[in-house]
Amino acid sequence: MTAPLQHYFIYTGHNSYLTGNQLIGGCTVKQIIKSLKKGVRVIELDLWPTSSKEGIHVLHGGMTMTTPVELEECLTAIKEHAFVKSPYPVIITLEDHLTPNLRDLVAKMVTEIFGDKLYHPEAGDHNKFPSPEALKHRILLSTKQPKEHLDEINGSQGDNISNLNHDLTQLFEIDFEDENEDAANENPGQKTTPGYTQLIGIHAAKPDKKLSKAFNS
Repeated sequence: MTAPLQHYFIYTGHNSYLTGNQLIGGCTVKQIIKSLKKGVRVIELDLWPTSSKEGIHVLHGGMTMTTPVELEECLTAIKEHAFVKSPYPVIITLEDHLTPNLRDLVAKMVTEIFGDKLYHPEAGDHNKFPSPEALKHRILLSTKQPKEHLDEINGSQGDNISNLNHDLTQLFEIDFEDENEDAANENPGQKTTPGYTQLIGIHAAKPDKKLSKAFNS
């Protein structure tokens, strides 16, 4: 297990917090724990603001009737059970529907809860990813970069996803919802602190439609 991480198939969960169906099912940390005990290495969390807009909960979709669970509960459950079945890294994919100030809260939560277990990518890591062996007992965050952050770095640099992250995106088959929907939640002029974007170990994006069609045909 010494080749770069993207060289491997990874046991991936989808809507890892959800019980029952995607419209009226419940959200619970028990399902996350169950997945980790089976050896799942990728846990998906859909992040939405609470009704007060001051907290974060996990549930499926903005218009469904799924009952939410608090993000902090989910992160704590992952920390306590991530390596019960396997020492190899756990990747948390965040489907982010948050405002910039709530992303700051996410950065604070994951840093405090995971501590030294949280992977902090260094400059150049996105082009030369560590191996599963090197990432034992580490937790990585995967999500798309916030729109306002991409606007800052601008144009071709912001739109240029590395081959590594493209490979990982295809591997996980991440299908994030349209960025325009997320942008509706954002306040003009408000910016995400570097802390959130610097904690993204895998920069996710929508899979290439041509490639997806080729695999499904």
